Amino acid sequence: GCPEPVVVERRIELTPGESVALDATPSSADVVDFQWVLVQAPEGSTAAIFERWIDPADLARGGFPDDRGTAVAVFQADLPGRYVAQLAVTDDDGNVAPSAACPAQAFVVVEARADAPVQGGGDACDRSGASDRCIDGLECRMTAVDAVGVCAPLWVPAVETEPNQTTATAIPIAIGPEAGVIATLDPCAGADVGDVFKITLAAPRRVAITTTTTDGTCSADTVLSQIDGAVLDASGVAAAISPVRVLAQDDNGGWGACSRLDLLLGAGEHYFAVTEAGDDHAAAYMLRVHPVAAVTERCDPDLIETLCAPGTGCVDVNQDGDGICL
Repeated sequence: GCPEPVVVERRIELTPGESVALDATPSSADVVDFQWVLVQAPEGSTAAIFERWIDPADLARGGFPDDRGTAVAVFQADLPGRYVAQLAVTDDDGNVAPSAACPAQAFVVVEARADAPVQGGGDACDRSGASDRCIDGLECRMTAVDAVGVCAPLWVPAVETEPNQTTATAIPIAIGPEAGVIATLDPCAGADVGDVFKITLAAPRRVAITTTTTDGTCSADTVLSQIDGAVLDASGVAAAISPVRVLAQDDNGGWGACSRLDLLLGAGEHYFAVTEAGDDHAAAYMLRVHPVAAVTERCDPDLIETLCAPGTGCVDVNQDGDGICL
């Protein structure tokens, strides 16, 4: 398989002279080498990447050489303008991304400027973040036009309702970045050993269903199962997720110990259960249903609004904030 380079913040806006924190902690768990390279900087900049500063209060003293065994690094945006830091990762089998075999890319785009136009809800925005930004609480969402977004909420979370262990009480969830569901599994509470969700489709569609935490990382070891609604109602969650009856199942196919199922679903109602891989503590997570883009289709390089099919990656060739699956 291929390692997946993922950054905590893809776009950063700050004042010239400030320190920039680069963080690739959400990258796939098998990564053993993180290489940060500044591929773009303003003319005349002497910015260099360090592991950490010798004295954070005096950046002029410089920093310690970058340790490629850690996911974090820093540099100073010393001049006004755009900086682009590219991340390359290598896994424990020697696979490198990005490469011809593993095309997934990750960049951090930094805009160093004192002021930037602020756009409100529903306003057009620059997907690259080069010329403007959205007001707090909104994100520059994808539109049908490349590089042009719209300021709107992203993954506004709903909170689960209990009980939800039957087809009648299953939590409905929509496809796309308009909404996700925040939920908690707590075996210590007794009956809360699994949550059941329902996706309703008017036509067939390919989706990726993922569990993460609300910030897109992973702290809960979940198991995600596609289940038969009739078995669920007749025999309960445990029977529906059993090896002989489950329709599809994933344990650690997402980031870290989180889960991901890539499925082509037909029209109708589909049921999914989230359970814990272990049962010794409470586990909080967020369930999202992403549209999946096919090869050469437009995608979100941040891997937030859309995902690419397994084996492909979202490549933002011209750094305009939108990519294509390759």
